Parts: sequence; C-alpha cells; structure tokens
Amino acid sequence: MIRAESFAGRLVASLARPRPEPAGRRPAPGLIGALARDAAGEAPPRRPRTRPAPRTGPGPRVPAPRDGSRPPLKGFGKPLLSAFLAAAAMAGGVLVDTAIQEPRPMVAPGGGFMRVTDESGRITVSVPAEWRVWPGPTWDPSTVGVRDGRQRPVLRATPDLRGFLGDGSAPGIFVGLVSAASDDELPPPAASGHPSCGPPRARPYLAAGGLLHGSIRRFTGCRSGTPSVDEIGLSGTGLSGDGVRAWVRIKQRDDRDLTLEILGTLRITGA
Repeated sequence: MIRAESFAGRLVASLARPRPEPAGRRPAPGLIGALARDAAGEAPPRRPRTRPAPRTGPGPRVPAPRDGSRPPLKGFGKPLLSAFLAAAAMAGGVLVDTAIQEPRPMVAPGGGFMRVTDESGRITVSVPAEWRVWPGPTWDPSTVGVRDGRQRPVLRATPDLRGFLGDGSAPGIFVGLVSAASDDELPPPAASGHPSCGPPRARPYLAAGGLLHGSIRRFTGCRSGTPSVDEIGLSGTGLSGDGVRAWVRIKQRDDRDLTLEILGTLRITGA
C-alpha cells in the first residue's frame, strides 16, 4: 500500500514538474498535450502568422467591390454567359438583333444583290449582282402608247442589254417613269403581251409603307425568251412626296420568283 502511494505521488510530481521542450520539437497534440501544458502552467501555443503565397498566374488580383456587387467576369466566363443567354433566348422563341438593317432581298443564284441607281438618281433598286446598269438616262413613254409630253427617267439593269430587249433571253429589269398626270393603263397593253407564254396570273401589289401600289401580271411557261416575265404597273407617292407612276418589267431565267424581293427594294423620288 505504501509502495503504491509512493508511486502515485511520484507520477503526479513528475507530471507537475515543467520540462524543457527539445529544440525543433512540436508540442504534443491533442488532449494529452493540453493536459501536460495545463499541469506545467504553460499557455497554449499560438500559430504563427503566415503571408499568403504570391500569385503565379497572369494579372493582378481583382479586389472585391465595396458595394457588394460581383466583379466582372473574365476569361471564359463571358463566352459561357453569352452562350447561356443565347440558348435561353432561342428556347424562349426570342431572337435579339443588335443592328437595324434595310430590307434585304434573298440571294439569287450565282451571287448576292447589289444596289443600283439610274443616271438621274431618282430610281434605286437592288438587283442580282450579275446585272449591271446600262447607259441611257431617259425613255419616251409614247413609244408604247402611253401619252406623255416628255422624256422620263429610266433604269435598265441586265447582263446583256441587246438580249434583254423584246423577247430576248437575257434576264434583267426595266423601270420607266411615267407622268403622274397620265391615266393610261400600266403596264401598257401594247407592249406587255407575250404570246409565247401561258396566260398571265394577276395579283395586286402594295409596297411596304404604302407608298407604291399596283398590279403584277406574271407570265410563265414561255417558249421563247426567258421562262418568266413580270409586267408591273405602279403608282403612288415618291420619297420626295410627289406623285409617281412607273412601268416595271422583270425577266428571270430560273425557277425562283424574285419579283417581290426586287420590288421591295425599289425607291422612286419622282418623275
């Protein structure tokens, strides 16, 4: 009994007696180390403050804004966000256009369209790129039975002017202005018949904005010349506010009907 008490006393005294820590030795972790430090009257160790390792990536660190907002996305964040927004818009049936463009006709076989203007600057229209404007500033409406006392501006755009005239096989467009005071029928009956074609199909025409209106007579199945010919009579108000009348002929060699697309780009400022 005395031996046991002496052993217990020596153990308690040994734990209570402070012992120096060997150099480079870390304090005992966990509960045992805490009990030993408490018995020796030592304060708990403090972790040394360490500075963060310097960044090795490109660019400086962007500090967070003080107002609580998020910093702007960098790197791949913007493309991912843009792709997500685009996918969400398409899923919702919404297409966002960032630019306002003029009406553009459909692409014709062999190339796109180009804007052409007559010599007077009063007639402007978009036509297939292979059509070019031929010289000749005016035409005489009386040659086709339209009563008019003077020459009027005209535009002819075609790859081959000689092949375009009459029942030629070259495609193209003719726009001839007529006096707004004339009440003769347009297109002129004396020059708009095509016996080698099937019966014409007539349809009304109203331009976007309502400035020009009229009728389109489309001939198809032609055995000579181009397979199709459109004879159009237009009247209304020009861009300058003056009354205008015009005879338009469009000849095409392919099966696509570009008439409405071409007429949709026609601009007239007056006769």
